[in-house]
Amino acid sequence: IGPWYPHLVLKNYVLNVAEKDKFNIAVYPNPVTDMLFITSEGNTIESIKIYSLDGTQIIEAKSNVISIDVSNLSEGLYFIEISSSEGKSVLKFVKK
Repeated sequence: IGPWYPHLVLKNYVLNVAEKDKFNIAVYPNPVTDMLFITSEGNTIESIKIYSLDGTQIIEAKSNVISIDVSNLSEGLYFIEISSSEGKSVLKFVKK
């Protein structure tokens, strides 16, 4: 304990949040264990690609997909690129 102890403030922050972007596309749950769900309010999803941190494409899905099985992925941080009628969105998610 140091001299800052009387002034120390601890806060709880929510870590499980849906990542959302400007096109109202969200992925959840985050972190994920098995199925990753995608919502796209009013946008038609054309394709989905999942990339590892080093940029390697791991999964690709075509058409209007609303969920992806990520149970076979290793634990870690991934990026999901969602192409929709509004454009492309890149979001991140954690596989646990």
